[in-house]
Amino acid sequence: MQTYPIPFNEAARQAAVDRIAGPVRGGDPVLDHIVASVQELLDVPSAFISIVDGTRQWFPARINLSETEMPRNGAICAHTIVQTGPLIIPDAHADERFAQHPAVTGTPHVRFYVGAPIVLSDGLRVGSLCAIDLVPRDPPPQRTLKVLEHLARACASALERRAPAPAASGPRRQPALDQAQNELLVLLSHELRTPLTSILGFTRLLEPRVSGREARMVGAVGAAAQHLSELVEHLLKFVDLATGEVRLAEAPIAVDDILREAQTVVQPLFAEARKTLDVTTAGPGAVRADAAHLQAALMCLLMNALTHGGRAVRLTGEMRASGETVLSVEDDGGGLAAPAAQCLEPFRIGADPDTRCGSGLGLGLPLTKRLVELHGGSLNLTSAPEGVRAEIVLPAWRRVAAGRPADAGQAGPTRAPGVA
Repeated sequence: MQTYPIPFNEAARQAAVDRIAGPVRGGDPVLDHIVASVQELLDVPSAFISIVDGTRQWFPARINLSETEMPRNGAICAHTIVQTGPLIIPDAHADERFAQHPAVTGTPHVRFYVGAPIVLSDGLRVGSLCAIDLVPRDPPPQRTLKVLEHLARACASALERRAPAPAASGPRRQPALDQAQNELLVLLSHELRTPLTSILGFTRLLEPRVSGREARMVGAVGAAAQHLSELVEHLLKFVDLATGEVRLAEAPIAVDDILREAQTVVQPLFAEARKTLDVTTAGPGAVRADAAHLQAALMCLLMNALTHGGRAVRLTGEMRASGETVLSVEDDGGGLAAPAAQCLEPFRIGADPDTRCGSGLGLGLPLTKRLVELHGGSLNLTSAPEGVRAEIVLPAWRRVAAGRPADAGQAGPTRAPGVA
């Protein structure tokens, strides 16, 4: 089972890791001093710098830690690199995300963890500066966390100082270019918001004046425009165009709410196409996730089924005994014309190009896959002559226990050697 999220910009982030990997292998006294400062600052038995690299993490500087590297699947630091600020776990046994994590249930039995992401000058997150303990502790005060973040920035500077410049990187971006990019983003957001606002306004005016089929069509337009408007707002707030990084706005959300919202948006489109959409809810159960991004992923699967599938589509939610949460879309079409793995590659099309209904660049499924992996999950496609089944599988550590407070388990502001 995968225990960590995969950053949306993983390819660019991995290139940055590769750039710094060689020069720091031989050790660096500056990094050693930074780790010693963290150990003293937090009064912990073990402190280290973790570089999250492919399927593993390795440690260019460490105190009271015998290992030089560990699998990424056992790395709490793999969660830290998708944080905007420090990741704090006062007691891993009481945190649903990490209670069953390999670093908690097995060696070194981490109970307390705090780590700040190491962010390079280009905004890419290559690892974290961490401290751990084998007993639970109170969260560090904000003042201490600020110092930890300063030390993480110093760590990034030391790593970049020793790394060679990219061979074909060209001149460093100028502040004027960053400003121009931001101004373009503001302009585009305005140009998107303005027509969407008009569409929403006119549909609300039309709704009481029409009935029957026309009412369903107006409702479909309004629901689609509202969904797109919310998605635009979310992307503008949580996407960094300079680095390609997508951040998650995590909150507890009922699984059935995700299904019902998707159904509300697409049901009129299915009715207009004379296709059926059956929904099987999951019952009580919630996950901690980014609702907008999950909606975007689920909408892609539903629109694919509507456009390329058969006459009947089924949307299902399932809370498995294993702890995994599954959102699935099934259709009764003729299956995929290409292997499932190929359909998850950009610009590949799963339907037969000569007979497919509808257009597209083949980007929907690859983007859906990356959004799901950002949640630590997987996107599975199964094709058979009787149809296609697409599954969004969210890991057990995304599950929210029944009756748990909405803000529980969040990272804050969100004694023996070991590793996380």
